[in-house]
Amino acid sequence: MKLSKHYLTSPQIQKLDFEFTISEEDIKKSDLIVSSEPLHVYITSQYISLLTILKIKVTGNLILKSTRTLKDVPYKLDLDDDFTISYESNDDDIYVLEGDEFDLDEYLTSLILSSLPIQVIGENDDESLKGDGWEIISEEEYYNRFKNDSPFKDLSLEFDDDQEN
Repeated sequence: MKLSKHYLTSPQIQKLDFEFTISEEDIKKSDLIVSSEPLHVYITSQYISLLTILKIKVTGNLILKSTRTLKDVPYKLDLDDDFTISYESNDDDIYVLEGDEFDLDEYLTSLILSSLPIQVIGENDDESLKGDGWEIISEEEYYNRFKNDSPFKDLSLEFDDDQEN
């Protein structure tokens, strides 16, 4: 969906409410997304003194890959974003619209992909993973197992506590 400059600069508050689907091509580019239901997008657009402020809410369900087991994990998406469009400013923090259209699909795809978590862990991924000579344990379990395992423990046996210099 493309929004025209005329639409974005309307003096009235504009509201958009629609379903958005991430393209198959973008899903294939992502290492995390397995599939996506149509996502619900609600946008409020307000033009104020040469700036358009978009308030964006995206909700829906995705299926992501677990980063531990690569199994499918349901993920509830709930994003809120504010985006400012300028028509004359050269400010680095504000997007400057070049041309007469704003590509909303490209922006939404970028917003969704950048909001995905770095690690996806499913409900059943909490089980300890083990292999031949290794296992994944929590940090707390590590400290409990090795709290008295000092690299200097053998050195303390060499010195007699009764001797004083």
